[in-house]
Amino acid sequence: MEKNMPNTPLNLTDANIDENIKKYKNIVIDCWAPWCGPCR
Repeated sequence: MEKNMPNTPLNLTDANIDENIKKYKNIVIDCWAPWCGPCR
């Protein structure tokens, strides 16, 4: 695991996604929507 890896999930937005992609070597993005049945 990376030494600087966050220990909680990140809330990515248009404003911070590029910064976090540069900061962390590996990123897993879990996309969901409150209206999506399988996402709940």
